[in-house]
Amino acid sequence: PLKLVLLLLNMVTASELIDDDEYNDIRNQVGTECEKFGQVLSVIIPRPNQNIGEEDGEDDEDDDDDDDDEKAADGQSGVGRIFVRYANKDQARAARTKLHGRQFGGNRVECRFYPVEKLQVSDYTFG
Repeated sequence: PLKLVLLLLNMVTASELIDDDEYNDIRNQVGTECEKFGQVLSVIIPRPNQNIGEEDGEDDEDDDDDDDDEKAADGQSGVGRIFVRYANKDQARAARTKLHGRQFGGNRVECRFYPVEKLQVSDYTFG
């Protein structure tokens, strides 16, 4: 299997992905950094369901506030993961070497290859 896609872990939380501006900032930062290693074809950052708690009314929201981030991550495929697809395997390999173990937002980034076939069918849960 071609190793064109990187899975980046420990970079974002579900709560950071709810706000459109914050999401776009993160996506742009990741894309800019990853382009240093080669041609990036796509950056995919699955977002949490933004309607959690809204259908049940205000009373339920107060009871569930602490669980919203956890529910969003559990109920949404791949939330908290970042997928970067490169044009070729050498670029992806170079990026993995440089990004794995780096600090981002106080966390140590974990970087591994991800199957292209899984990404193509929007399966963000593998590995």
